[in-house]
Amino acid sequence: MNTALLLNTPIKNIVIPGNLVPMGAYDAGTDYVVGDSVDYLGSSYLMFNDVRQELLPTNTTYWQVLANKGVTGATGDTGLTGPTGPMGEASNSFVVAMAAAL
Repeated sequence: MNTALLLNTPIKNIVIPGNLVPMGAYDAGTDYVVGDSVDYLGSSYLMFNDVRQELLPTNTTYWQVLANKGVTGATGDTGLTGPTGPMGEASNSFVVAMAAAL
């Protein structure tokens, strides 16, 4: 199925022919094409204008923000203390170190 995706920017509307293709985390070595979407520094971007490799998604001449990273939330409550772990094995390293020092 071939559809068109319409994105709104503060300057203009952008039409992407075809489908949005999630590509995962941004990789400078990948040759992206129009319609590819990537994750970069917690935000999602869509390529709407063909570009050479290694051009960051933050370049708004070629990439459109789909979703910006949100702010860090408040720290949650401290969890319950877990059970005490098993006793470790005894070590002879102290005895060996003392004997070597003599």
